[in-house]
Amino acid sequence: MKQDVFDFFTNGLGLSMEDAQPLYETFLESFGEMVAALRAASPDDEMELRRITHSIIGFSQNVGASDLFEAAKTLNACAKAHDVPGAVDGASKIFALFDHYAG
Repeated sequence: MKQDVFDFFTNGLGLSMEDAQPLYETFLESFGEMVAALRAASPDDEMELRRITHSIIGFSQNVGASDLFEAAKTLNACAKAHDVPGAVDGASKIFALFDHYAG
């Protein structure tokens, strides 16, 4: 999870842990903005949820956060299917991942 992102920065990009830290902080800041948008979205607003999750999917894939990528794909599928309880559960998983990454 959290280590996956650091591994991507250090092994995938060849950065030192010292150089990876500011990049990780930027990751958290961007992720936090997406989480704030997700918190503000209505669980039955398919287009807004799909817009946000599309951003999270691309973002997470770019930094090696496979757990976040999978959670966002699942939420996106729930939004497409108009599965409001699934969307609420999916959003909760993304919120929990943010707490994990920020912790």
